[in-house]
Amino acid sequence: MNVGRPDIIADYSHYYTLLDNMYRIISSRYKVLFEIYPDKYFSSVKEQLSTAEMLGLDGPIDSIFLSVVHGADGGEVKLRLFNEYLGLIFTHHNIRKTDINYIKKELNGEHCLNMLFEVNIIANLIKQLGGGRVELYPKTDGSHNVEAKANLVDRPVYIEASVLGESMGDKTHRENMSSQHISFWSGSRNMDHDMERFKNKVVEKARQFKPKEPNVLILSTYDFYPNNIEIEVALNKYLYPNIGLLMHFKRETYIGSFEPCLDPACGLTLTEREELIKIYNGSKYTPLAY
Repeated sequence: MNVGRPDIIADYSHYYTLLDNMYRIISSRYKVLFEIYPDKYFSSVKEQLSTAEMLGLDGPIDSIFLSVVHGADGGEVKLRLFNEYLGLIFTHHNIRKTDINYIKKELNGEHCLNMLFEVNIIANLIKQLGGGRVELYPKTDGSHNVEAKANLVDRPVYIEASVLGESMGDKTHRENMSSQHISFWSGSRNMDHDMERFKNKVVEKARQFKPKEPNVLILSTYDFYPNNIEIEVALNKYLYPNIGLLMHFKRETYIGSFEPCLDPACGLTLTEREELIKIYNGSKYTPLAY
């Protein structure tokens, strides 16, 4: 399922300029990014812009491009941070070639914004704790792994990051709103459906953790739904084994943590919990926004 993307301003000349600027910066400064987004990537985005302009539509336009250029500086700061964060991950002492190839592939694929969030979570962990206290993509149960194993205080804590994208119905509705320049949500929604989507995502991710270990799921949701009320209902309505703490983000911004109905055998100490929240909600947290 695709994650939602920033809305487009219907000024295509502006976006052609931003695309040219993004190409100039990446091709001249950032070798790793240029390996992921080579010439053919920019040709493809230019074709998307041309088609959308011709048909008078707001999309579909590549999500990474829109995420990068969304902002007053035209993407220069985000590209620099993007390159820095990939450097932290790709030069980490236990990163495998297969992991690097997987990240590169995902960043130029259908679920690119999901991977962008994961890069944000992993890089901030390395940046603030130091590479020696973080192991990347450790094996957990069976053939599964998670994003990181981090020594927050005096023992390893397992951390998995994921994104719950919009439902197809919400995505279609939001894009229709965007085309009509409506910024508030209009129309009815199926709250039970959103609660079920949230529950299914948490259950899916719980299978990746090893039982009876301190396990943390970091889950990002898009701007609209499910909202906090629906998430709280879903968390209080079901039991979730193998997860000791769930940290909820709206895009890249930390919203809050949940522990009810999670697995007490996988819980964190208060000190570990505070340390993790400080990493993602403190003054040293520099988010790679999507």
